[in-house]
Amino acid sequence: MNIPEVLKQSIELGEVVLCLGAGASFGALNSKNQSVPFSNELRDMFYCSMFSIF
Repeated sequence: MNIPEVLKQSIELGEVVLCLGAGASFGALNSKNQSVPFSNELRDMFYCSMFSIF
């Protein structure tokens, strides 16, 4: 892959922000080798965490 030199320099200087869209973590696994939660499951996890529901 050819990455322009100006982009490499910007990355090294911390001047770049990575923007990812929906689905960027599709198929990813966490440190426990579990699938990353999506939409409804993530929503439910936040809700339960905020309202101490188990």
